Amino acid sequence: MKFMDLDQLSGLELVQLIIDGKLPPTNISQIIPMKFSYADNGIIRGTAIANQQHQNPSGSVHGGFSATVIDTFRSEEHTSELQSH
Repeated sequence: MKFMDLDQLSGLELVQLIIDGKLPPTNISQIIPMKFSYADNGIIRGTAIANQQHQNPSGSVHGGFSATVIDTFRSEEHTSELQSH
C-alpha cells in the first residue's frame, strides 16, 4: 500500500478506502463479521452476519450483536460526514 496522509482525507474518503480494501476494516469486524459496501455523506450500507458464536444459550442472536452492528454503522455514518483537516 502506498503511503497516505490520512489527516488530509475527509471521513467519506477514509470510509471509501475501507470499502475498497485499501485500509483495514474496523477492529470489531474481526469479532462480528461486518462489511461496508457503499458510502455517501451520512450513509453507510453493508452487511453483518451472525453465526453460532453470536447466539445466546436459547439459540437466538444475542442483543449485543445487533447493538454493536448499529453502533458501528452509525459511527461510520458520522465519520463519512467529517471534512478533511
